[in-house]
Amino acid sequence: MDKIKKYQKIVEQVLNSKIGFPTEDFPNIKDILLISKDKMHYLQLTFGWDKEEYNHYPAYHIEVTRDGKIYIHQNRTDVLIDELLMEQGVPEIDILDGMDETFPRKLADSKAA
Repeated sequence: MDKIKKYQKIVEQVLNSKIGFPTEDFPNIKDILLISKDKMHYLQLTFGWDKEEYNHYPAYHIEVTRDGKIYIHQNRTDVLIDELLMEQGVPEIDILDGMDETFPRKLADSKAA
C-alpha cells in the first residue's frame, strides 16, 4: 500500500476511534466524521444541544497531502492526536502543524522549549 493510502487509512481509523458522542451525560450531542476523499481532508464535527446551549464545532481537521504529509489543522480536544498517529506507524517528521508548514510538528506534551 502506498504511503498516502496508508496515511488516509490511519487518519480515518484514529478519528473513528475518537468519536465519543452521544454519551449518557450528553445524549443530544453527536460526533460525525466527514471525509473528502478527493481532497483528502478529514473533519470530525461535534454538534447538538447541551441543556440550553447549542454546540457546533470541528473537534479535528486533518489533511493528508499528495506529498505524503499529515497536517493537523485543528485539534479542539485534549487528545494528543499526533501521538496516536505515531503509534499507528506515522513518522513524526510526516506530522505537521497546519498553521506552520515549515517545521515538523512538536509533540503536544513535549517538555523541551
